[in-house]
Amino acid sequence: MIDNFPEAIKQIKSRRKGKDAFQFKDEYDVQDVLYVMLKPVFPNMKAEDPVPKVGATSTKIDLILRQEKILIEVKMIKESDNDESKFIKQLKEDIQSYHVCQWM
Repeated sequence: MIDNFPEAIKQIKSRRKGKDAFQFKDEYDVQDVLYVMLKPVFPNMKAEDPVPKVGATSTKIDLILRQEKILIEVKMIKESDNDESKFIKQLKEDIQSYHVCQWM
């Protein structure tokens, strides 16, 4: 399903009969659409599930399926983002905080 996500969003970016296109302005827009796509298949999925604090840092897992031991971290890189290193840093920080999740 996630592999087909780019193809699926093409439909809502160029809609029929003069309907306004859905705008992907930030990663919350991507997260919301992904949630809507996955929730019917995975009814136990939760959004924005907090991870126990590590030091002074707290994070939230964007989409989570605890029983299946699956988590999805959403990042949106726009064409105007010239430096992907900030996203790599964010992902590293997120991944490093996941070790405190006892269910993983």
